[in-house]
Amino acid sequence: MLRLRSLREGRGFSQKEFAAEMDLPTATYNQYETGKRTPDIEMLIRFADYFTVTVDYLIGHDTPSAPPPSPTFQISPYEQILIEEYREHPEMWAGIQAMLKLLEPLNDEENARTITAMVEALHPNELKKSVLTK
Repeated sequence: MLRLRSLREGRGFSQKEFAAEMDLPTATYNQYETGKRTPDIEMLIRFADYFTVTVDYLIGHDTPSAPPPSPTFQISPYEQILIEEYREHPEMWAGIQAMLKLLEPLNDEENARTITAMVEALHPNELKKSVLTK
């Protein structure tokens, strides 16, 4: 197996210890790891489940940390400023949560006007610059 050894070593197991953990003879596990023997699909699934990886990753057809593609969407300049402010001042979260509760009964247009007014109050010049540069 291409990646069994690195996964096993990453957990700090010897071949003998890991074989015992998987209830396999040490010689059988050694043959899986060295490619002299191929595990059946059930054993591949057991290995993958144990290491919390996919079978594809285990056999070398995937990468371990490839995140799924995230959805793409456009955000307005106003939303960009809010995100930047939030990242710079995480202590604002409680206030943001309270504001969102107040906005729940409003429609999207009313929400946008309210958020725009808040952003303008925080950074009137930045908002104008960001809108002009987009």
